[in-house]
Amino acid sequence: MSNTAAVKQSKDLSQPIEFDTQGRMKYHPDFHPKQGAPWTTKDEAYLIEHYDALGAEEVSLTLGRTINTVLRRVCDLRKTNKMPKPKVKIMHRRTLRPPKQAAASHAARAAQ
Repeated sequence: MSNTAAVKQSKDLSQPIEFDTQGRMKYHPDFHPKQGAPWTTKDEAYLIEHYDALGAEEVSLTLGRTINTVLRRVCDLRKTNKMPKPKVKIMHRRTLRPPKQAAASHAARAAQ
């Protein structure tokens, strides 16, 4: 089972899952246990090897960090040439989505 499928099936959560305005999952202690911890060489190696194939969402859940943390680390690694930049931009669809009510209220706020 993929990490995103596990998130969708989770019922026993300590807190509700919240999403930012871009639809990315915010920090949640059940899914991001390593948030704030230093990056290990093993974590960086996994990020470099799997980021282009899996995307930020799946890698963030695997590593136990938020999507924003993963995106920031990718940017830093690419600036220092530790991670190659893709020759073709790869777009990964997000599989975790906020509930439809939240998306509808966000669309209404954006229209104002």
